[in-house]
Amino acid sequence: MPTLLIGCNEPKSRKKVFHDAIDSPLPELRGCDVLAFLPGPPPIRVGFQIKRVPDDFCSSLEDGRLQRELALMKGNVDIGVLIPEGRFRFNDCGRLKGRGKGSPPYRLTSVAVRNLLRSIQFQFGVVIEHSHSQEGTRQTVLEVIDYLSRSHVGLFRRPNFSGIWGSKVSEDELALWILQGFAGIGVGLARRIMARFGGIPLSFTCTAEELGEVEGISKTRARQMVEFLKERRSGSA
Repeated sequence: MPTLLIGCNEPKSRKKVFHDAIDSPLPELRGCDVLAFLPGPPPIRVGFQIKRVPDDFCSSLEDGRLQRELALMKGNVDIGVLIPEGRFRFNDCGRLKGRGKGSPPYRLTSVAVRNLLRSIQFQFGVVIEHSHSQEGTRQTVLEVIDYLSRSHVGLFRRPNFSGIWGSKVSEDELALWILQGFAGIGVGLARRIMARFGGIPLSFTCTAEELGEVEGISKTRARQMVEFLKERRSGSA
């Protein structure tokens, strides 16, 4: 189970939300409000810096706190997360609204806020996770911890093959799906291979040289594909 630490100087309302976190000076030393230790291997240190929007967020910019905290997180945690807590609201002139009614707007424009958040991600490598309330912040922290505690490979897998509109899979659709199992072969290239050979060349009626004539396939890739398929055929013989 991960261990949660919360800074000693955090407000009581936040400590109440993070009731299961341990009071510790360690988060502040690492630029965080909440620090999570995820057991390994390898163990992961995740730092969460929480900024109420707009007051705490803007004041921390003006006095330099946010810059110092981001720099500390960059060097002292494995993953840094900034959580703007609340909504960024803008007036008709595009300026960030103050917290209460009648409060003067801040100098920050909507574009400036978006660029600032981009800088935090690109320059400091800190992830941005938005929350609209203290309870939402706790939920966000728990979701990030749960995400980092699991393996996520969905974006690295080929989609399952299926027929158009959920119909029975055709031979061409199955061939396209099989060809995309080779590294670097997308839908367009798979279609060109099929057009060149009248289908998928699993019968080995083509050579590496002939396969390399297809636009988008290098000689090295063609040789690797043919050798792989020949190995599979000999292995199943």
